[in-house]
Amino acid sequence: MAWQRKTPFGYLIRDGLIRPRPQEADAVRYIFGQYLAGASFLAIAEDMTRRGPRYHQHTPEWNKHMVKRILENPKYIGADNWPRLVSDGDFTAAQGQRAGRNTYAPLPAEIRPIQAKAVCGLCGEKVIRG
Repeated sequence: MAWQRKTPFGYLIRDGLIRPRPQEADAVRYIFGQYLAGASFLAIAEDMTRRGPRYHQHTPEWNKHMVKRILENPKYIGADNWPRLVSDGDFTAAQGQRAGRNTYAPLPAEIRPIQAKAVCGLCGEKVIRG
């Protein structure tokens, strides 16, 4: 465990060799399994905070960004000669789910000109998209 992770979660470097860190490697597989079963980044982060292991040694808290970094890291399927921790199928399925769950919709072009001028009729505050 490190303050700023240089080595991805799930791995350690010993005697110049990259090796899986057993408890963390199991956690990586668990995270992929939970995500593929439908859990959100936040739900997985809360679960990992309860069950461990820690992502950083200075805090037991996980957040959704830590989970996201794990799910999008191709090193877990053996990229760049890292030991494989998850199957190609699970990694590809997780990427497909991430794309399918994305709910971001860009602001339509016809609304942009009035965005800066829009104010709330009740309080007079600028209307923001949220």
